[in-house]
Amino acid sequence: MSSIADRRNQQVWEAIGANNQKQALQLCTKRLKKGEKSDYLLALKAYILSKSFLSAQVQEGLRDVDLLVGKEPAISDLGTLKVLESALRKIERHGQTERLQLSHQPKELTARLWERAVKAKSGDEALCREWFFSAFRLQDWRSAQKAGGDDFAEGVHSKARILFLGDSLLSSTTDSSESERKLFGTLAYRMISKAASDVPADPNTLLSPGRSVQTPQELQLLIAIYRKQGHLLECLRILDSSNLGISSRVAKGDWSLVRAKLDILEELNLWHEEWKFCKGLIKDAQSTSPIEHGEGIQQAVHTQGDDWRVWQGLIKANREIGEHVTHEETLQTAKEFCNRSLKSRNARLAQLDLSQTYPDSESPPEPSELLLSCQRYFDDFSGKTYCSDDLCKYVERLNNTEQVAFADYRKLVIARLNAPSETDELNRVKHDAAKVNDLKLDFPLRISPRETQQDPAVLTGYVRECVQTCKSFSQPLNNEGNPDHQLGDDTCVLAAMGIIHVSNLESSDDDQVNFIRALQSAAVLEFVITRSKDHYQALLLLVRLHCLLGTGSMAMQKYRQLSIKKVQQDTLAHNLYSRFSTIHPRGLPPSTTSMDLFERDPQAALERALGFYERSTVKIKEMRRLALEQGSYGQVDGICELGDRIERSLCRLVWQVERKRTQRLTKTSVWMHDKEEESTFSASPRLADNRDYDVMTSYERLTAPKFEEYVRVGPRPGQLWATSFSVSELLISELESVRHTAGKPLPSSLDNIRDAAQKLKNILDDQNLLSELTTSEKAYINLQLFIAEKSSKLLRSDALDITNELSGIERRLKEDITVYESTQLAAALDKTHLSLIRSPLSWTTLHKMFLDLDGLKILSLWLDDIADVKEGGRDKISVNLVRKLQGLIVERYEQIRSAAMAIKDRLSESGVLGLLVDLLLGRLDEGQDVIGVALDDLVGEPWMETFVSNVVDSWQDALDGVLGVKLN
Repeated sequence: MSSIADRRNQQVWEAIGANNQKQALQLCTKRLKKGEKSDYLLALKAYILSKSFLSAQVQEGLRDVDLLVGKEPAISDLGTLKVLESALRKIERHGQTERLQLSHQPKELTARLWERAVKAKSGDEALCREWFFSAFRLQDWRSAQKAGGDDFAEGVHSKARILFLGDSLLSSTTDSSESERKLFGTLAYRMISKAASDVPADPNTLLSPGRSVQTPQELQLLIAIYRKQGHLLECLRILDSSNLGISSRVAKGDWSLVRAKLDILEELNLWHEEWKFCKGLIKDAQSTSPIEHGEGIQQAVHTQGDDWRVWQGLIKANREIGEHVTHEETLQTAKEFCNRSLKSRNARLAQLDLSQTYPDSESPPEPSELLLSCQRYFDDFSGKTYCSDDLCKYVERLNNTEQVAFADYRKLVIARLNAPSETDELNRVKHDAAKVNDLKLDFPLRISPRETQQDPAVLTGYVRECVQTCKSFSQPLNNEGNPDHQLGDDTCVLAAMGIIHVSNLESSDDDQVNFIRALQSAAVLEFVITRSKDHYQALLLLVRLHCLLGTGSMAMQKYRQLSIKKVQQDTLAHNLYSRFSTIHPRGLPPSTTSMDLFERDPQAALERALGFYERSTVKIKEMRRLALEQGSYGQVDGICELGDRIERSLCRLVWQVERKRTQRLTKTSVWMHDKEEESTFSASPRLADNRDYDVMTSYERLTAPKFEEYVRVGPRPGQLWATSFSVSELLISELESVRHTAGKPLPSSLDNIRDAAQKLKNILDDQNLLSELTTSEKAYINLQLFIAEKSSKLLRSDALDITNELSGIERRLKEDITVYESTQLAAALDKTHLSLIRSPLSWTTLHKMFLDLDGLKILSLWLDDIADVKEGGRDKISVNLVRKLQGLIVERYEQIRSAAMAIKDRLSESGVLGLLVDLLLGRLDEGQDVIGVALDDLVGEPWMETFVSNVVDSWQDALDGVLGVKLN
């Protein structure tokens, strides 16, 4: 096309993008009348017509598409083909094909379009590739096979890689059949085998056929296809061969082939072979002379042989072999490497792992090899931040005597590193880093829960030591080139984690963290952020703590500082968004804060998180294409699996539920129904849990739960949670549809409501329900089941008397009102400041309030639907009964508002801030609070007053959210 035509086409696309179909059609028609008859323009006009809502225009567009598909000579321009394919997809959605009597169905037309184009332009690999992607999107496996067949794709490698992609895509798709997977895998195996057989057997032969395997990337493709087809022994034979093996000229020293061989050896359980192979690689890596290694893989071994994957293979093979001689030889290999490479972290870790393993016939020496290895490791790496992470699991395996000996040894090392003068900056940094590592190694032994009862004095003493250590590190340190992360900050994080354990020890409620301790822990972490604003662990833990405290607006601020991006919305966003619609659904007004939209508005933040899933669909396709084109075959499987896991993400469904509830509670987009979202709810696929819980540091004992479990907002939502609330959202959608049909529900709505009732009943019968749902959530789902069951009866046209059915609702509301009066409201209206502050607003209170309000809104909507049901002009429900029930709903609604207002008024009274400050600094207890005194020494009263003021403001924001919920 000429540049003028390109500019004119761009004008049409801009009109389409602005949803101005009329203008776009006029632009095309005007050009056609002037005699411009290009295929692209005709296809563009057909695409615009296929998008129209007018039946006549749609049919015209369909005729134009049918003519272009069968045109002679066949259209082969890639841009035109893509526009026509888009038009055909629109045709299929319109369902107009039968009325127009097309020559083929849209799927068949698409296949015919691409096949004719490829035949007209034989040898064009780009066309074959696009046809393959098109066929795969339509699940047209026959066409996809043709796209990678002998008659089309140019070269064996092109065919094999296209089919390999198809095999990878099908393997990651849950609904693909075994025969479909075999189709692509078998063809790819045959083609790449042919390319491998063309490689000359003599490695010294300079020339080889163009169709043979010639690059490391193609060799990776060969190994990948063979492995997927289960030909593992053939893989080993190829990797050991002289013409295609690891040391061959084709491999060019590609280290990924070494790792691939290790994986294959482990899959085949060839432990002796793996042990010899790894030992040889490690011995070669000890050489200091590159000349001895020559070229190829030996040169790579010289620089990469000290690879943890190699050490890992050696350790695993040694463990599986289980022979004393082999173990001794393996341990000796690690020791020799450590002696020659003093700073090899991998070798030291291997020595640690091997030191804890003893053959059955042998008893550990005295002192144990593990203790000596731990001491040597601390000697070498005590000044590194990763030292404690590496040693933690091994220290726990020492017996009590050895643990005491190792603790004494650490103290000696720290004393030896103590700087003789203030000018010795480097030595001071090493000393302080060693002190931090020592405290981290003490955590699982002194703080982490164990079977025997713990002494509170030990826990509080550890917290005080951490705070005092941080105080001694108050001078800024240049910690390994990262001035935003000071060594003292890590001791504060340890102190905060220790305070949570003190809270669990003191709390009488197993499910609720002691409020004052949680505030103290948050205060310590807030202090860290004032020193190092980007301390990731402090920010992550603060997000969790603020959610627990009910200070949702502060949680959003800290979450924003984490800079969560892209795929992290699926792996890390759960730290904030889990149950967030029942903690802080209402955004802050722009006039009251300088925060940006995503920092102050939960709905906008959820929209942003969900936007990742929409964008990822396009991005994953681009990544697959690039991996295929650039020969990154090792990434193809991973990209396909990533796309599948994101498509089936549990978090995606959970965030959609949270967004829908947020919209209802804030009335920002009341009862907004997204058909695509509803189809996601109804699909109920096998969900993939991509949440990463290991990102939060944990120094707990191996037998204890990870630390993040102590700071969760309720049970961890999973498949059961997602299914129950997805069904609930579908039920709400159907109830709203009844309102729009003036009380005359469609048969499909009644069927959906009946199905929802059955699904909810099955969920509530599940014995694992409370492992994912809170008590309030279970009550909420019970209400939804009640509504669904009654709706399936009351909305039928043959329902005659519903008074008895509705009497159950009346009893339920009266019971809830009585319970609420005796618990929530009474606690909220307590007259004493101290009682209020010791049992203040928390996530559990907000969680129950917002769920109750949401349930009342849905119940009110349902009663409106029931009241609209008529038969023969006679109301089927008593107006007085409806009014009575609505009155009870309003009464309970006002109770919740009164409780929120009472708490809000108490927090606004004078003296509350000072009382909170005194509590946090340990000034009100009869016996001095060791943690409070340490906090006072660390942050001081003025800083604590500012922190408490921010907390109270955040509580006020949360209560404003409760008061802002409207029934209608």
